[in-house]
Amino acid sequence: MTVRTAETVGHDLRARPGRPAPAGGTSWGPPVALVGLSIIPVAAGVLRIIEIVGGPQILPANPRIDASPAPVVVHLVSAATYALVGAFQFSSRLRRRHPGWHRKAGRMLVGAGLVVAVSGMWITLLYPGAPGGAWLWTVRLVVGTAMGASVVLGYTAIRRHDIAAHRAWMIRAYALGLGAGTQVFTETLGEATLGAGDMSKAVSLTAGWLINAVVAEWAIRHRVRRRARSDRPRTAPRSAWTDTPVSPENPDREHPPAERILGIEPEERDEHEQLHPTTGCALQEATSWRSNAETSISSDPPSVPSNS
Repeated sequence: MTVRTAETVGHDLRARPGRPAPAGGTSWGPPVALVGLSIIPVAAGVLRIIEIVGGPQILPANPRIDASPAPVVVHLVSAATYALVGAFQFSSRLRRRHPGWHRKAGRMLVGAGLVVAVSGMWITLLYPGAPGGAWLWTVRLVVGTAMGASVVLGYTAIRRHDIAAHRAWMIRAYALGLGAGTQVFTETLGEATLGAGDMSKAVSLTAGWLINAVVAEWAIRHRVRRRARSDRPRTAPRSAWTDTPVSPENPDREHPPAERILGIEPEERDEHEQLHPTTGCALQEATSWRSNAETSISSDPPSVPSNS
């Protein structure tokens, strides 16, 4: 008789025709949500670029940008590209059906992400006295450094074919790069509760990056746990007596130990008492039962009364 192990049963359940494969993530929900989160900062960036090239002024004037617009233009163009194109990297269906596009877009996003990180630090160092004070100045440098490092680590991970590490680091980098989308809401809430000022600005923008970082870590760990559950065997044959999986290495667990039948707790046994390897009974009891059985078999059978 062939004993099916937990591994073979789990494999059969996953490979059974007509059974849906384990989910690898939703398809278009995350890209649509990320594009929606990027719309407001991307639109504001487009309006700012229009002003810089001589168009009508719609946003509040910023003398620092007017004095040196180059780093702002570089930052806005690279950030818009990174946010919009990067959102579609989260579509599992697009990655599976168009792996070539995923790789080409990924190479472009590595460059765009590095430009976003470097230009953000460039703006921080070039424009002293920006709202937010020393606290926000420091946070911006930390975020830029962390984003650039995440992009580099994600790229080196995929070069050594470590897909899990590549995905994790790229999610972290994208979360930091999309901080402006969340900061639209945190800054509005900060001004409503703390008023306008350096403290409100620093707290609001820091909260936006922090929220994105926390959500990114949750998404990474949630995916790991979900993948572990999908790879786990769904069911396995279990012993009716011991409620433990039956395996070729442990076939005797299908037979109940004597103390389970008699209601004897294991700790009630003498600690020096030797157990039979199959029945789980004491060797002395097993020997006694065997000798009694042999005696019964060897004795003469009882006479059967005759009908005559």
